Amino acid sequence: EIFKKILQNKEEDTFIKRDAAMGLGKLKDESAVDLIISACKQESEESDYNARTFLVALGMIKGNKAKIEIEKYKDSKEEVIRDLVSSILKKW
Repeated sequence: EIFKKILQNKEEDTFIKRDAAMGLGKLKDESAVDLIISACKQESEESDYNARTFLVALGMIKGNKAKIEIEKYKDSKEEVIRDLVSSILKKW
């Protein structure tokens, strides 16, 4: 629950949000997918590169909603993100 509260807090530090998302990913908490997606969108407004950790977390959780969100980054301007998305989807 603490990880979810961190992601819900709009004022929370980006690095703490990334850690919380990874914690939820490792727990494979499907109920957190919407929170991770929301944090991912917020953090990636400046650059898709900032979505990296959130995409990895979604890839750990799996599920249709997570996959749809990850696929949105297939055509990212950031090569690192395109490679990451490709790697995550290959292991799906």
